[in-house]
Amino acid sequence: MPQIITSRSEIRRHLDEIRVMEKSTFGEPWSTAQIEFELDSESAFPVMLLENSVCAGYLFASGACGEIQLNKICIHAEMRKRGLGEKLLREFIDQARILSVEKIFLEVSTINIAAISLYRKCGFVVNRMRKGIYENGEDALEMVLVPQKSLRPNLP
Repeated sequence: MPQIITSRSEIRRHLDEIRVMEKSTFGEPWSTAQIEFELDSESAFPVMLLENSVCAGYLFASGACGEIQLNKICIHAEMRKRGLGEKLLREFIDQARILSVEKIFLEVSTINIAAISLYRKCGFVVNRMRKGIYENGEDALEMVLVPQKSLRPNLP
């Protein structure tokens, strides 16, 4: 059964796995320095999903003044389609509720239908469209969730 990890030192022990996942998943992967910055930042909120001692997924967010920006979420390619992304995201939302976060924001490419679907399932709604913001000219949706008003929506 997957285990949720929020300890920065434990997440740091899996930095090599995270780098491999970054490179294999994202067209513009974060550098080791960027990941370390996320882990060192006082405003950062890192969460990792561990399965059989292997990093199955991770999430990086940062925030201040009652708002959090979800910066990155990734599930290991061989472990996708098992609900792990939803588990990771819901755990993050639950932690945000505990911290009395007022809003969670994220940005997602309009062509990333699977991610948009996951975010909607977890209660996020479209806040606005951002035209041509990616280097390749793609549009993005800015999505938002108010954790206190979305007490575990759409549970099976």
